Amino acid sequence: MRKLFFALCALLSAATLFAAAACGTTGNRQTKVYLNCATADGAAELAAASCVSILSGTVDPSSRVLKYEYFSGVIVDSAGCVLTTADAAAQDGGERSFVYAVLPELYGNKATYRLDVVAYDGGAGLAVLRFRDAIYHYTDEQHTAAAEGFPIWACLRDASVTVGEKCLSAGNSLGALFNAANSLQSAAAYVQPALTGGIVSAEGGDFGAAAYGGTQYPYYTVSAPVGPEMLGGGVFDADGYLIGLAAHKLYSPDGDAIARLSLVHGVPLLTTFLDGVSAAKQTVIPYTIASDEVNA
Repeated sequence: MRKLFFALCALLSAATLFAAAACGTTGNRQTKVYLNCATADGAAELAAASCVSILSGTVDPSSRVLKYEYFSGVIVDSAGCVLTTADAAAQDGGERSFVYAVLPELYGNKATYRLDVVAYDGGAGLAVLRFRDAIYHYTDEQHTAAAEGFPIWACLRDASVTVGEKCLSAGNSLGALFNAANSLQSAAAYVQPALTGGIVSAEGGDFGAAAYGGTQYPYYTVSAPVGPEMLGGGVFDADGYLIGLAAHKLYSPDGDAIARLSLVHGVPLLTTFLDGVSAAKQTVIPYTIASDEVNA
């Protein structure tokens, strides 16, 4: 039975904000990437610290030119599993040629990190990605000790959303404006993390649903502005707990985007999808739940 937790992982303190790669290797061997992060405190910082910008590359079959599209994702465990929109992992029924992540500003650089596609589902509109390289973080200010994994990840809220409650949307804000980028480095340079505020404006039913495992999971809407490149990013409550994933922009009948409304996948679908991927892949993708109840 899944254990229920009441808070995010213990946060670490350090003197500066930067990430440094060490012990580089080639081929299929992993590169150990050491991260030096500062303490994140408060709902906004916790939300931003658990969201990554995603660069998905697709090779044009006629021109052989690699084009990048921009999405967002949420780190859901210390090992670096990322929950995001299915479009970040696949296009037209096939996997993207390459998928990379740019870490949150907390880590202080815009290096790109290769992601592997674990699973995606078009009906659910969700995907799970995993950092290819082994990630370590310093556990002391002197950088003499390190532990494996990310020090900060999202904590999902078990309670249902309430219309009118405040929320935050986190993700990449500017990438889609620069699709002319012709290299990974230039694409990553355009990434600008965004954090927008709003409220939960409607709950389920009126805006359709995502299908997974034979069940329909209604969307809910939020007024926190979300650009196309923020899809796959997290929606958080006022305390910094994850209450959903940005799924779609909401459009009016004439085809125009309604700037301040977006559709969101709720936590019931997110946890069911993660459990389904774990079962299908015969592995465990852990995630943290904040709940008012405690397992005995």
